[in-house]
Amino acid sequence: MRALGRAVGRSLSAVRKWTNRRDWPFGKGPFNVGEVRDWMRLHLKRDPAQRYHDAQQGIGAQALSQVEQARAFNFAESAMIRRLKREQLQGKLHNVEECRARRRRQILTVRNALTRALPRALSAELVGRARGDMERMIRDRLVSVCDAFGEEDDVNK
Repeated sequence: MRALGRAVGRSLSAVRKWTNRRDWPFGKGPFNVGEVRDWMRLHLKRDPAQRYHDAQQGIGAQALSQVEQARAFNFAESAMIRRLKREQLQGKLHNVEECRARRRRQILTVRNALTRALPRALSAELVGRARGDMERMIRDRLVSVCDAFGEEDDVNK
């Protein structure tokens, strides 16, 4: 069935539907592609959007007049606009500038907290410590400050 679908330019699911129809004369196969194409012309409706789909894929686009090409372009563009509006209504889209501004504020808040908290918290504790201990203490404090902002972000969602 898959080979028949490829030969006549239709999907496997379409061919399966045909084989379940009462007027399907070919049984379960093997199939004569020429006979199946003749049956398709007699029994199946032509897809009214086929020329548009062909043009979208660059198949026979030259066969479309300029008016048909413009209509196909307008159809595709309006479909894209409808999809974007639907996604916007569903809350899937956001304003990029607002997002960037919010991200900048978050980065500045974290930076300011780190530059205020670390020197005060660690200056007395680091004196006389081994380098490895100092690195571990600084890393632990950085992680704790970042974790605090992560928890705030979870609360704000």
